[in-house]
Amino acid sequence: MRARMAIIWDFALTMYRVALFLTLTIIAVVGTLHDDENIRARFEQPLGGIQELTEAALQSDEARKRVELALEHLSNQKVGCLKHRPIKIRSGSRQVVNGFIFVFVVEVESFSVGECDSAPGVSEVYKVTIYEPAARDRQTEYSFEKLSTTET
Repeated sequence: MRARMAIIWDFALTMYRVALFLTLTIIAVVGTLHDDENIRARFEQPLGGIQELTEAALQSDEARKRVELALEHLSNQKVGCLKHRPIKIRSGSRQVVNGFIFVFVVEVESFSVGECDSAPGVSEVYKVTIYEPAARDRQTEYSFEKLSTTET
């Protein structure tokens, strides 16, 4: 009789351990579902796919610094007395290639500096494309397209 009780007790204890293990496994899986969805979403996007940036990403310091550096290059291209300052980043996207391509639509203030004729600042809209190559020995490339206000 004692042997039978010991077998039943061992069986019950084993079933308790199995149930506990399964419960903890389910909790762990449910806890990671959100992360797994993000990972899947990230990898379901085709290679080279364009990802629109969120409003939070557009307002981030990282995006602002990228745009400011690009506008410095725009000011240097336009030899003279014009400087450019971002007013608002209206939209943006990121594409993963052999590096990154960022495209921003930016409202820009263009103003005179130095000994140039002092013209009042002008608000313009530019499409700013920034290519940051993966190779460290290559320079970041910038291109600019002035947009009419009807395009934005």
